[in-house]
Amino acid sequence: MILATTGLPGFIAFAGLFLSIFLFQLKKYRTSTDNISKTLILGSILVSISFHISGFFEWSFGDHEVMTVFFFLISVPFVLSKAGVVSLLPDKSY
Repeated sequence: MILATTGLPGFIAFAGLFLSIFLFQLKKYRTSTDNISKTLILGSILVSISFHISGFFEWSFGDHEVMTVFFFLISVPFVLSKAGVVSLLPDKSY
């Protein structure tokens, strides 16, 4: 559907955007040491994969509500990367 609506340049931009996001997610998953961060990043990767699989059957990229949730969920590795990998568990040094 992207190819039909935006043409070849739009499709190349779309594919490049999501390929770069997917590669960034994989990189952050491999380099993460915190188990909770790793789980959140894995969830983000699975959301990205499931979004593209559902895109075969439905035009979900044009739906505002779906895209808001999707971009929120795929932003998790970027947020964890920007914050530094901070442990999400409480400190047990008491």
